[in-house]
Amino acid sequence: MKVLNLLVILFFPLFLFGQNQGKIVYQDLTELDIELPPERQQYASMIPKEFKSVMELYFNDTESYYKEDETAAEESEDNPFGGKTRRWRMGGGSSAKYYFNTAENKTLIADNMMDKEFLITSEIEKHEWKVSPDQAEIAGYVCMKAETVIDSTNVIAWFTPQIPISIGPGKYTGLPGAILKVETETAFKRGNFAKGKSFKTILATSVEMNDFDDQIEVPKKGKKVSPDEFDAIRKEKMEEMRKMWQGNKGGQAGGKRGSRWGSGNR
Repeated sequence: MKVLNLLVILFFPLFLFGQNQGKIVYQDLTELDIELPPERQQYASMIPKEFKSVMELYFNDTESYYKEDETAAEESEDNPFGGKTRRWRMGGGSSAKYYFNTAENKTLIADNMMDKEFLITSEIEKHEWKVSPDQAEIAGYVCMKAETVIDSTNVIAWFTPQIPISIGPGKYTGLPGAILKVETETAFKRGNFAKGKSFKTILATSVEMNDFDDQIEVPKKGKKVSPDEFDAIRKEKMEEMRKMWQGNKGGQAGGKRGSRWGSGNR
C-alpha cells in the first residue's frame, strides 16, 4: 500500500497536466576549503571562498538549455568578486552554456577559458545511476535520491518522475525525471599554489511548466573541440599559470625591484 501511494503521488501530476516543457531556476553554490602553503599566505584574501550563481534550465520533450541568469548576476550583491571568480575557475564555471538534444543524441557546451571561447561537441554521456528509496520534497515536487560517479567525483542527485524528462543542471542528466538537486564534493590541487576541497550544491528554487521554446538556444560560437581536446587545453593553461606563479615568486626573491615588478605584464 505504501508503494502504491508513492506511485500515485509521483505520477498523478502527469495525468493532470501532460505537459513536458518548462523552466527550472536553480541556486548554484560552490564553497571552497582552501589550504595555501606558508609562502603563499599573502594571497589568501585574494581568493574567493564561495561562488553563487542563479541558473536557468529551459526544456521540452527533446531539448534542454542550461545557462546563467545574467540579469541576476549583474544585480547580485553577494559576490564582490564579480567576473574574477569565473576567471579563477579556469573554465567549466557558471559561464558555460549546455545544450542537449536527445532526439539527435547531441551535446553542445559553450565555454570560455582565459577569454577564449570554445564549443565542446559530443554525444550525450551516459551515467550509471544507483537509485535509492530515499525521498525529499524540492520546489513542490516529490524527489528520489540517486548516486553516481562523474569525472572521478561522487555525485548525489535528487530527481522527480513528476517531470518525466531526462534533464538536469549542466552535465548532470540521465535519470528518469528532472534533477532538482545536485551535491558534490571534489578534492583539488593547483600545483604548489593551493589545494583543498570544493563543495557544490545546485538546488532548484522554482519550476514553471509552460512553453519556453523561444528561450532554448543552440550554441554556435567558439572553436569546436572534443571533451578530451578541451581537457588537454585546460591542463596546458593551468601549467602556464603554474609557471607564471613560479616566475613571480622568483622575481620577488630578487630584491625590491623584483618585488615591485615580478608580476608585471609579459
